[in-house]
Amino acid sequence: VANRFYECYFPVIFWFVILGAPGALLYRVVAALAGLSDVADRNRLSRIRRVLDWLPSRIFGISLALVGNFRPVMNQLSQTALDYSIATAKLVTRYLRAAVLDSNRPTDDAPRQEVFELEELPRVIDRALVTWIAAVGLLAVF
Repeated sequence: VANRFYECYFPVIFWFVILGAPGALLYRVVAALAGLSDVADRNRLSRIRRVLDWLPSRIFGISLALVGNFRPVMNQLSQTALDYSIATAKLVTRYLRAAVLDSNRPTDDAPRQEVFELEELPRVIDRALVTWIAAVGLLAVF
């Protein structure tokens, strides 16, 4: 769920800001073809997608640190900032779990903790999306 939220908005916005409409279209086409291709093409497209996701996922982590729990997200970022081998879905999930982590709640995979994370997920994503849109607006002004 967390990765779907991420991939629908954040890399598309990032590549739109960097390269315009062709950048956003490139990302969406690569993402769509990676799921529909045969094994050989899927591996190549997955590598291309991982390259396209590397920077937006780290910036997404920074925005989650700003709108969520700063210290746990920054700890995750410091561990994974330069690690290219981690899959984007796993990375985004780690950032989002750290952002919604409540120090008063257990960190195990208890059903109550999972329900809490699912309830907080849309709120954190919305705040991060507003942060990205505000940053893009500030870039446009300057």
